Order: sequence, then C-alpha cells, then structure tokens
Amino acid sequence: MKSPTLHNVLTNLLKVILFVVLFGLIYWQIDSRSSEFNLIEKFQESFSWRQFPFLLAAILLMPVNIFLESTKWRMFVNEFLPDFDIGDALKSMLCGSFFGFISPNRVGEFLGRLKRMPKESRSRSLTAGYWGGLAQFIVTFSFGVYMGGRTIMHYADLKSLDIYTIPFALGIILTSSLVYFNLKWVLSKVSRIGFLNKITIKYPIEYDVPKMKLLLILVVTLFRYLVYVSQYVYLLYFFGVDLPYEVLFSAVGSMLVVHTLFPSVPFIDLGVKGNTLVLILSRHSSNELGMVLAVFTIWIVNIIIPAIVGYYFFISGRKKLN
Repeated sequence: MKSPTLHNVLTNLLKVILFVVLFGLIYWQIDSRSSEFNLIEKFQESFSWRQFPFLLAAILLMPVNIFLESTKWRMFVNEFLPDFDIGDALKSMLCGSFFGFISPNRVGEFLGRLKRMPKESRSRSLTAGYWGGLAQFIVTFSFGVYMGGRTIMHYADLKSLDIYTIPFALGIILTSSLVYFNLKWVLSKVSRIGFLNKITIKYPIEYDVPKMKLLLILVVTLFRYLVYVSQYVYLLYFFGVDLPYEVLFSAVGSMLVVHTLFPSVPFIDLGVKGNTLVLILSRHSSNELGMVLAVFTIWIVNIIIPAIVGYYFFISGRKKLN
C-alpha cells in the first residue's frame, strides 16, 4: 500500500479547509440574519399556500438561470475548445459559483471556473470570463439605469433626472459596448501604455469572437438578467410586497446596479442587498420584512444551492478536452 504523498495530503487538506469555509460562511450569514431579523421564524409566519405559486416560479427559474449562464460560458469557450459541451460548461460554471461565494463581490468566480478547464486553455478561459462579465455589466447597468431612472422620476416626486446623470450613464454604456465588441483591438491600443504593456504581454488576447456571436451572447445575457430579476419580483410578491410589477422590476434593477458598482464582501453582501432594496422601496411599502425575506430567499436559491453543488465539482476531477 502506497503512503500518501505530500501533494495528496495538501490537496485533501485544502478540500477540508474549503469545505469549512463554505459552510462556515453559510452558517454565519444565516445565523447573523436570523439573529437580527429572526428570518427563519418570519419565513414560516409569512408562508402562504395562496401565494405559493410565486415561490415555486422563483425556484423553477433557478435552473433556467444556471442554464443560460452556462450557455453563455460555452459560447465563449467553444471558440478555442470545440469539444466543450453544455455539461462541461455547467460544471465549470458551478465551480465558479462556489469560488465566487467565498470571495469578495464574487471576484473569484471566473478563477473557480478555470479549475475545470485544461491548463493550456486557462489563459484564454480567463479572457472569456472577463468578456462574459463585461456583457453582464452592460446589460445590468443599461437596464438598471433606465429602470432606476423611471423609478426616481415617477416615485420620488422628481420632475427630471439630474442633467449630468443620463449623459454619464450613457457614456459608461457606450464605452463598455465599444470595448466588448472590439476587445482585441482595444487591448492592442492599450498595450502601448507603459505598465499596461506588461499585462497585455503576459495575458494576451489569443483569439477573437465574431461580432454576430458577441451580439447573440448579449441577447442570452439579457434573457438571464430578465429571469434573475423576475425571481426577485416573484419572491417579493410571495412575501406580500404588493406593488406594480414595473415598480418592483425597476427597484430590483436599481439594486443590482448599486451592487455592481459598489463591491461588498460575503460577510455583509446579504445585508447590503436587503438594505438597498428597503431604501429604494420604503416610501411605497411598509413591508420591509418582506423585502429582506425576498433577498434572503434568493440568496438561498441562486447562491447557496449552486455553491454547494459547485463545491463537489470543484474538488472532483475533469474529463480531458481537446
């Protein structure tokens, strides 16, 4: 019988540490939220079979959300790994969900996805990850600014937005879109700038994606965004936040923009989202508990469950890809 090597011992130790970190964070957040708001008990008190279809709809949209994100990831990766199928994309994406959960503002998500990728393709996979993140930013920011602007104008008693707000937002959207559709060209220009030259040499863009495919990926990203926001809206209805659909959709979109622009760490992320949503909707609904419960439930459905499944794929092997 072979004795375990140092590599195997360290690998198993890392698996144990990650397991402890994952479930430690889950327990800490649930315990802290429950202590502050008594969420578990309030969830039971708020449960209504009459409203149950809203909860069921939010849960059933979870696999749709995961499938769309996996599809987007596969579309990028297929440019340099043709054999990368939807199953591979799903496992890689779930690995990213796990690693993203234990890192600030989910910055480790794409690093986690690399765990399931061939070593020789990880540099290109990293590029694909940030390319996909840029697509998500464009959609989230565009809709968030538009819907958030409508919320401010119609529900905050303001006749118009600040004259600088719309041009600033449009400038960010247009700049991001220019970079997204011309990433390789933009980086070739950026590489001429001093210290950035070293970065682009170390992490070059080794492939390009056709613009029509980039547009299609943006459409997939949009559908995923609509699914994600709809999950929030359904849960808000389930917990009795009875406001028009457009108002709730706008509020959630605004919350996601704030969360995108102002990163947070896993320890306070749940509270930040809940407080932001309460701040946005507090003038129009006194059901603050329902808002907090909606954020708590979406956290369980869209973050915790994929992270737990992702841990399994993170510690398991991967098949060889050509």
